[in-house]
Amino acid sequence: MMRRSYVVVAAVLLQSTGAWCAETAKEKPEWKPSLLADEAPAQKPWEDGATFAYKSVDGKASAIADAVFKLERIEDRKVTGGFSRVSWGPGVYVHRNSDAAKPNNDRGLMLSVAGLWFDDGPADGARKSWSWSVEAKGGRKLTTEDVAGKKAYYDKDSRRVTAGGQFVYAPSAGQLDPSNLKQQAFMFFTASAKLYLDRVSGGVTSASGRITGVEAMARFDIAPLGLDPSVTKVNKTGLGFVPSFAVWGQRQQDFSASGARARENRNLWGAKAQMTFSQLDGSGVVPALSLERTKGADLLTGREDSDVTKLSLTIKY
Repeated sequence: MMRRSYVVVAAVLLQSTGAWCAETAKEKPEWKPSLLADEAPAQKPWEDGATFAYKSVDGKASAIADAVFKLERIEDRKVTGGFSRVSWGPGVYVHRNSDAAKPNNDRGLMLSVAGLWFDDGPADGARKSWSWSVEAKGGRKLTTEDVAGKKAYYDKDSRRVTAGGQFVYAPSAGQLDPSNLKQQAFMFFTASAKLYLDRVSGGVTSASGRITGVEAMARFDIAPLGLDPSVTKVNKTGLGFVPSFAVWGQRQQDFSASGARARENRNLWGAKAQMTFSQLDGSGVVPALSLERTKGADLLTGREDSDVTKLSLTIKY
């Protein structure tokens, strides 16, 4: 039975997104921190901020957190027709929901390595990028087991390895028309696939075991007014805004399971509307307001089958 939650959240994003343009490629390697909502490498024009939330339903309080902090060493190289990137580094992840009906507590340390090749086509043409990543994670997570018709939860040692690739295609980069100060819409499609191995052990033998499988995801993003906030600025305020919308679907299919764990297939669907605001004076603080709805389960974040609507305020540095 799905349980519906309405959550007001505050989120923080520490992430530079200039890598979408080849002109920003830097030959000198640098260490770069990031704070995001998931473990995926940052290869899109904009990213989802880490979410920290509090909710109260019928007098019962609970907390929600989806945060991944990484410190990566990044090296960009200009190549014929675009640029390439290699990054690696450690990180800390937390995916937590203290709701008694659908608890989740997946946390630990991680090490990741990723690569990207970006096709820098004509100024007004399509953009394409290909990327790959390998991640190893270790920590603790809640696992479940049916006992006498009721779910029992166990906090277990967790080890996880994932390896996969991602393709991003933008039909048009969006161009500014000085004659009428309008910018054409910017949209992009994302498709990704990864293999996963998830192992839990320790403590009681219940709920221990290993699961292997594959995940596939497709996503569509669009910014109807383009990505340049100066085009849609509010007169005399110096404040610009970029509305954007996204829909996505994800499926995880287990190949094998051992111990007390069972093979499953999981679907996760989502949609989001976001309004990003930007001061045009170079202050560097970019807030955004978004409304997001997700439905389904995700093994790799410890999420059980649930239905959640979130209104979030994010701040990007």
